[in-house]
Amino acid sequence: MDWEHIEAAWPHYGKLAQRRWNRLSQQDLAATAGNRGRLLEGIAQRYGVSPSEAEGQLAQWQSQQIAAPGSASMREDVEETSRGYCDDETVREAPGDAIRR
Repeated sequence: MDWEHIEAAWPHYGKLAQRRWNRLSQQDLAATAGNRGRLLEGIAQRYGVSPSEAEGQLAQWQSQQIAAPGSASMREDVEETSRGYCDDETVREAPGDAIRR
């Protein structure tokens, strides 16, 4: 997932980040405002790891994230998936529910 999506939905992802790095307080995470560089600094400082180790942890966590509920990226994902169920002749409300045009 692109960091821009995470930053835009930081109230959601900040909670997930706190589950991953529980030594970071809510205040620490709020202070980052979703800024990736500030989060990296916080991880390195609180956990006593090198910047490259913090980067590796953050990159792994970032790759595991999915779209936040209600976010624009989630709506785009749903629309993209929905298009996969449609063709020129058939509209499917859900798999198995076909409506002929």
